Amino acid sequence: MATPPEDLLRWERRYTENPRERKPPHEWLMRHIDRLPHTGKAIDVAIGLGHNAFPLARRGLEVTGID
Repeated sequence: MATPPEDLLRWERRYTENPRERKPPHEWLMRHIDRLPHTGKAIDVAIGLGHNAFPLARRGLEVTGID
């Protein structure tokens, strides 16, 4: 079932206009990110707003998020 475009726009506005809901990446991830490869795949379980997915993607990993 496809999501109606107005629903997509509503969620996009919510998270674009409300940056206080965004959290920094988890401290443990940032302490150990240098141990990860620069290519490959990563999974972010309980992705939420993606605060851990962004540094993984910047590292060069293809990130899949699941809530």
